[in-house]
Amino acid sequence: MRVNQLPTLDNVTASRMLNGKTSRKIANNTTIRRENHGYVVRLHNTDIVTCHNNGDIHIDTGGWNTTTTISRIKHLCWAYLRNVSYAGGECTITDYDGTTTTGDQQSHVDHGWSVNV
Repeated sequence: MRVNQLPTLDNVTASRMLNGKTSRKIANNTTIRRENHGYVVRLHNTDIVTCHNNGDIHIDTGGWNTTTTISRIKHLCWAYLRNVSYAGGECTITDYDGTTTTGDQQSHVDHGWSVNV
């Protein structure tokens, strides 16, 4: 699956992407897997997006604020986030309620978002 074809991640979409499997490659160096608490998208060795069974979403760049990491998050969460950008060595994430998380902040954003950039 090409990166620009990745669907927005939620539990239903993640389940369909796995198609009964435990894990699956969804893009270069990127996999999705089922865990007890939900679904996890991993880029290299970092869990960048976790979709919990209760609907909460956790985003974590793991300190890897690269164009690839930002691209994966953008494509998987485009329906939930207004903007994900990387400039000057910092990742900035803004949701549709206008809440912005930048740099090393960790915050809980409305709609069950937990962001660590």
